[in-house]
Amino acid sequence: RQVQDGQPLAVAMARHPKVFGEMAISMVRAGSEGGFLEDALERVAEFSEQQDDLKGRTMGALAYPMVLAVGGTLIVTVLLVFFVPKFAPMFDRMRSKGELPRLTDLLLDFSAFAQRFWWVAAALLVGLIAFYKAKTKTEEGRRWRDRLKLKLPMVGNIFRNFAVARFCRVLGTLLRNGVPILRSLEISREAVGNRVLSDAVGAASENITAGESLAKPLS
Repeated sequence: RQVQDGQPLAVAMARHPKVFGEMAISMVRAGSEGGFLEDALERVAEFSEQQDDLKGRTMGALAYPMVLAVGGTLIVTVLLVFFVPKFAPMFDRMRSKGELPRLTDLLLDFSAFAQRFWWVAAALLVGLIAFYKAKTKTEEGRRWRDRLKLKLPMVGNIFRNFAVARFCRVLGTLLRNGVPILRSLEISREAVGNRVLSDAVGAASENITAGESLAKPLS
């Protein structure tokens, strides 16, 4: 209906961010400007299918470690809160005789703390979640989140390679259809999905404007 009222397709799609991502909107905008909208839509479909496939395989690979982590955390919590205190009298006698190992002593102290101040941990967790949501609502907060994603152990490289692959696919499609390189970089940086890498592409675009080749500023 918005297109019927005269709105460009990309603008109409951008009003539904929960349905259409930045990459799809950028590709449609480029296709509309360059006269290859059909090809752009086919590429969006291809990208979306690849992302869904990768997401499914990633979640499948992470499911077992996540179950182990969650299950292990729950088991340790139950042991500390409910079972360790039942042996407290025996441990107290050993402690009075100086026969209690230091690690066991620390475990008992942690168990007592967990029983008395569990609400502190719960409040801290809720506070961290609220802080994260509030921070990521701002542009600087989203940039901080994207920078953090790139620095995560093991998965940071996956996020980086995925974003670079998407950038290269979008840029290649635009160049193949005759869109000038500066305009192609401007559009493809919006499709990266990571503000830190998008800033890097933007800086590379400025160097290209100054007459450098593409490889040098990207490096």
